[in-house]
Amino acid sequence: MTYSYGNYKRDDVTAATTFEAIKAGEKTATTRYESQGNIDYWKQFKEGDIITFDDGKGNTLDVEITTPLHKLRGSGKTAKQWSKLEGWSVNYFNNYVKPKLDEAWQIEYKFIEPIDSRNNIPEAVSKRIDEYISEMESDGLDLGESTRKYLRSSRTMDEADIRIARTIEKICG
Repeated sequence: MTYSYGNYKRDDVTAATTFEAIKAGEKTATTRYESQGNIDYWKQFKEGDIITFDDGKGNTLDVEITTPLHKLRGSGKTAKQWSKLEGWSVNYFNNYVKPKLDEAWQIEYKFIEPIDSRNNIPEAVSKRIDEYISEMESDGLDLGESTRKYLRSSRTMDEADIRIARTIEKICG
């Protein structure tokens, strides 16, 4: 998800694109429209779910849902509040969003700092991995020795491991 703000970014936004703005904390919501045909996709996400956005150039970032998809009309949000969440200017809202307000939906999120794959797994995550393995085994699930050994001994992470650790973090609270 990368759109260039051009002349329509909010005055205090330093990022040139929506992707960069998410990473900078200048964009914490996204508006979608029924006419785009994918509202049901966005409705599936609940608070705490993780969504991965890409910039179309091979770069990705993860966000955690803080407020699930909701109709913009009736939300009580002003153009200025919408602008603060989206990074777009109030003028953009008035010109492009307001005319389609009846079909506009918004989802809010926060950027998740990436875990540097060259660093060790944080101790809290490592402990939760051990706890999760124990819980699964006490529930009768046999992970197999190689899986247990891998999860307990590997202290560096690749992208797949990062997603597993985040999932375990979410499950274990």
